[in-house]
Amino acid sequence: MQFKSIKPKDSSLVSYFILSFLRIVLVFVPQLGYIHPDEFFQSVEVVAGDEYGLEVTRTWEFNTTYPIRSMAITYFGLKIPFSLLRFVSMYTNYYLGINLRGSYITLVFPRLVMVTLSFVNDWSLYRICRSYGLQYQFRLLTLASSYVMLVYATHTFSNSIEMALCSLLLYIVSDCMIHSNTVIYQREFLEEKYRKAQRTVEK
Repeated sequence: MQFKSIKPKDSSLVSYFILSFLRIVLVFVPQLGYIHPDEFFQSVEVVAGDEYGLEVTRTWEFNTTYPIRSMAITYFGLKIPFSLLRFVSMYTNYYLGINLRGSYITLVFPRLVMVTLSFVNDWSLYRICRSYGLQYQFRLLTLASSYVMLVYATHTFSNSIEMALCSLLLYIVSDCMIHSNTVIYQREFLEEKYRKAQRTVEK
């Protein structure tokens, strides 16, 4: 019986998918602490208070008297998912008697949104590597095994949303650079051919 040898590229992709699955699993594991208070006090607590009409303590950045930060990023990442959860919870509570607005769901659901958003970074890296003809397998493995992706990208920090948006911006810029270089090269090529043309028909 013969066994086919696993190529390094294939093994890197297998390791990447395992780490990606681990990134999702870590969201559902009960945690007894937090990395930084901001992942609750500057995101989940503020949005959940506005969405569910709860009495919460707004941090000084979002104080209505002297606000110094915008809630746009946080609302973009959490307000819409919380609204969807509240809508679905009405039907599950009415038909199935299951309340989706418990403490565990309130903790896990935003993190599930964040881990979904974290894969924007992976997709952007993949697209950039493919555009420039680079090996994406090892780079994806490096990204997926990093502490930042396994921990910070799965928590409700506004920086995690900004990281995904920045990665998407880097992909758009790199793609525009390739198209711009192609257009410039074609224009220079045609101008050179036009100068070298001797006859009117060639021009």
